[in-house]
Amino acid sequence: MFPIYIESERFFLRTLTVDDATNTYQSWLRDPETNKYILSATDSTANNLSILAKYISEKNNNDNVIFLGIFTRNNSRHIGNIKFEPIERKNSIAIMGILIGESSWRGKGLAQEILNVTSNWLYSNIGITKIGLRVDHQNSAAIRAYLKAGFIIENWGIYRVEDKDAIPMVRCIEVRNS
Repeated sequence: MFPIYIESERFFLRTLTVDDATNTYQSWLRDPETNKYILSATDSTANNLSILAKYISEKNNNDNVIFLGIFTRNNSRHIGNIKFEPIERKNSIAIMGILIGESSWRGKGLAQEILNVTSNWLYSNIGITKIGLRVDHQNSAAIRAYLKAGFIIENWGIYRVEDKDAIPMVRCIEVRNS
Protein backbone atom coordinates (compact mmCIF):
# COMPACT_ATOMS: atom_id res chain seq x y z
CA MET A 1 0.00 0.00 0.00
CA PHE A 2 1.24 3.47 -0.83
CA PRO A 3 1.86 6.07 1.93
CA ILE A 4 -1.33 7.78 3.05
CA TYR A 5 -1.73 11.28 4.47
CA ILE A 6 -5.12 12.67 5.56
CA GLU A 7 -5.88 15.94 7.38
CA SER A 8 -8.77 16.95 9.61
CA GLU A 9 -9.35 20.15 11.54
CA ARG A 10 -7.22 19.17 14.55
CA PHE A 11 -5.25 16.15 13.33
CA PHE A 12 -3.33 14.58 10.54
CA LEU A 13 -3.17 10.88 9.89
CA ARG A 14 -0.39 9.14 8.08
CA THR A 15 0.78 5.63 7.43
CA LEU A 16 2.62 4.35 10.48
CA THR A 17 6.28 3.44 10.00
CA VAL A 18 8.65 1.35 12.04
CA ASP A 19 10.04 4.67 13.39
CA ASP A 20 6.67 5.11 15.15
CA ALA A 21 7.43 2.08 17.34
CA THR A 22 8.38 4.32 20.27
CA ASN A 23 8.35 4.14 24.04
CA THR A 24 5.23 6.33 23.99
CA TYR A 25 3.33 3.95 21.70
CA GLN A 26 4.58 1.02 23.73
CA SER A 27 3.37 2.68 26.97
CA TRP A 28 -0.19 2.72 25.61
CA LEU A 29 -0.03 -1.05 25.15
CA ARG A 30 1.24 -1.48 28.71
CA ASP A 31 -1.45 0.73 30.26
CA PRO A 32 -4.23 -1.52 31.62
CA GLU A 33 -6.92 1.13 31.06
CA THR A 34 -5.88 1.71 27.44
CA ASN A 35 -5.26 -1.86 26.37
CA LYS A 36 -8.10 -3.76 28.03
CA TYR A 37 -10.16 -3.52 24.83
CA ILE A 38 -7.28 -3.81 22.32
CA LEU A 39 -6.83 -7.31 20.89
CA SER A 40 -3.37 -6.61 19.45
CA ALA A 41 -1.98 -5.39 22.80
CA THR A 42 0.03 -8.51 23.56
CA ASP A 43 2.75 -8.72 26.17
CA SER A 44 5.38 -9.02 23.43
CA THR A 45 4.32 -5.86 21.55
CA ALA A 46 3.96 -3.99 24.84
CA ASN A 47 7.43 -4.93 26.05
CA ASN A 48 9.63 -5.15 22.98
CA LEU A 49 10.09 -2.26 20.53
CA SER A 50 11.46 -4.51 17.79
CA ILE A 51 8.36 -6.73 17.96
CA LEU A 52 6.15 -3.62 17.84
CA ALA A 53 8.13 -2.37 14.81
CA LYS A 54 7.73 -5.80 13.16
CA TYR A 55 3.96 -5.65 13.79
CA ILE A 56 3.77 -2.23 12.08
CA SER A 57 5.87 -3.49 9.16
CA GLU A 58 3.69 -6.59 8.71
CA LYS A 59 0.54 -4.47 8.61
CA ASN A 60 2.09 -2.09 6.07
CA ASN A 61 3.10 -4.99 3.83
CA ASN A 62 -0.45 -6.33 3.69
CA ASP A 63 -2.56 -4.91 0.84
CA ASN A 64 -5.73 -5.55 2.87
CA VAL A 65 -4.67 -3.31 5.77
CA ILE A 66 -4.48 0.45 6.25
CA PHE A 67 -2.70 1.34 9.50
CA LEU A 68 -2.53 5.05 10.31
CA GLY A 69 -1.13 7.06 13.17
CA ILE A 70 -3.19 9.95 14.52
CA PHE A 71 -1.10 13.07 15.16
CA THR A 72 -2.00 16.52 16.47
CA ARG A 73 -1.64 19.26 13.86
CA ASN A 74 -0.30 21.84 16.31
CA ASN A 75 2.70 19.84 17.53
CA SER A 76 2.77 16.55 15.54
CA ARG A 77 2.26 14.52 18.72
CA HIS A 78 1.34 10.87 18.10
CA ILE A 79 -1.84 10.31 20.14
CA GLY A 80 -3.33 7.14 18.68
CA ASN A 81 -3.89 4.87 15.72
CA ILE A 82 -6.68 3.73 13.45
CA LYS A 83 -6.52 0.49 11.52
CA PHE A 84 -8.75 -0.89 8.80
CA GLU A 85 -8.30 -4.67 8.59
CA PRO A 86 -9.38 -6.47 6.59
CA ILE A 87 -10.25 -4.27 3.67
CA GLU A 88 -12.40 -6.13 1.17
CA ARG A 89 -12.41 -4.07 -2.00
CA LYS A 90 -14.65 -6.59 -3.77
CA ASN A 91 -17.39 -6.15 -1.16
CA SER A 92 -16.59 -2.45 -0.43
CA ILE A 93 -16.13 -3.25 3.27
CA ALA A 94 -13.48 -2.39 5.87
CA ILE A 95 -13.29 -3.50 9.48
CA MET A 96 -12.00 -0.80 11.83
CA GLY A 97 -10.16 -0.60 15.11
CA ILE A 98 -9.09 2.61 16.83
CA LEU A 99 -6.75 3.25 19.74
CA ILE A 100 -6.65 6.62 21.46
CA GLY A 101 -3.45 6.08 23.41
CA GLU A 102 -3.20 9.53 24.98
CA SER A 103 -5.88 9.63 27.67
CA SER A 104 -6.04 13.45 27.57
CA TRP A 105 -7.61 13.15 24.08
CA ARG A 106 -10.41 10.77 25.05
CA GLY A 107 -13.91 12.19 25.19
CA LYS A 108 -13.08 15.18 22.95
CA GLY A 109 -14.86 14.19 19.74
CA LEU A 110 -11.72 12.72 18.20
CA ALA A 111 -13.41 9.52 16.96
CA GLN A 112 -16.10 11.35 15.02
CA GLU A 113 -13.61 13.75 13.43
CA ILE A 114 -11.20 10.96 12.48
CA LEU A 115 -13.96 8.70 11.18
CA ASN A 116 -15.36 11.42 8.96
CA VAL A 117 -12.05 12.11 7.21
CA THR A 118 -11.01 8.46 6.95
CA SER A 119 -14.46 7.46 5.66
CA ASN A 120 -14.24 10.13 2.97
CA TRP A 121 -10.75 8.92 2.03
CA LEU A 122 -11.77 5.24 1.97
CA TYR A 123 -14.78 5.99 -0.23
CA SER A 124 -12.96 8.34 -2.60
CA ASN A 125 -9.78 6.30 -2.99
CA ILE A 126 -10.83 2.65 -2.80
CA GLY A 127 -14.62 2.63 -2.95
CA ILE A 128 -15.36 1.45 0.59
CA THR A 129 -19.05 1.96 1.44
CA LYS A 130 -19.32 0.19 4.81
CA ILE A 131 -17.14 0.21 7.91
CA GLY A 132 -17.73 -2.42 10.54
CA LEU A 133 -16.35 -2.99 14.00
CA ARG A 134 -16.81 -5.01 17.14
CA VAL A 135 -16.80 -3.31 20.49
CA ASP A 136 -16.69 -4.86 23.95
CA HIS A 137 -20.14 -4.60 25.52
CA GLN A 138 -18.57 -3.05 28.66
CA ASN A 139 -16.86 -0.24 26.73
CA SER A 140 -19.77 2.21 27.07
CA ALA A 141 -17.67 5.28 26.19
CA ALA A 142 -16.65 3.72 22.86
CA ILE A 143 -20.21 2.61 22.12
CA ARG A 144 -21.47 6.17 22.68
CA ALA A 145 -18.68 7.61 20.50
CA TYR A 146 -19.41 5.18 17.66
CA LEU A 147 -23.14 5.88 17.81
CA LYS A 148 -22.42 9.62 17.71
CA ALA A 149 -20.13 9.03 14.71
CA GLY A 150 -22.95 7.40 12.75
CA PHE A 151 -22.55 3.71 13.52
CA ILE A 152 -25.56 1.57 14.27
CA ILE A 153 -25.69 -1.67 16.21
CA GLU A 154 -26.17 -4.36 13.62
CA ASN A 155 -25.01 -7.94 13.19
CA TRP A 156 -24.34 -7.89 9.46
CA GLY A 157 -23.20 -10.06 6.61
CA ILE A 158 -20.08 -12.14 6.80
CA TYR A 159 -18.98 -10.25 9.92
CA ARG A 160 -21.66 -11.68 12.16
CA VAL A 161 -20.62 -11.63 15.81
CA GLU A 162 -21.43 -14.66 17.92
CA ASP A 163 -19.36 -13.51 20.91
CA LYS A 164 -21.76 -12.43 23.68
CA ASP A 165 -19.21 -9.87 24.93
CA ALA A 166 -18.89 -8.08 21.58
CA ILE A 167 -21.36 -5.68 20.02
CA PRO A 168 -21.28 -5.49 16.22
CA MET A 169 -21.62 -2.04 14.69
CA VAL A 170 -21.65 -0.76 11.13
CA ARG A 171 -21.50 2.61 9.44
CA CYS A 172 -22.59 3.14 5.87
CA ILE A 173 -20.37 5.75 4.34
CA GLU A 174 -21.85 8.97 3.13
CA VAL A 175 -19.17 11.40 2.14
CA ARG A 176 -19.31 14.14 4.75
CA ASN A 177 -17.60 17.45 5.20
CA SER A 178 -14.97 17.07 7.90
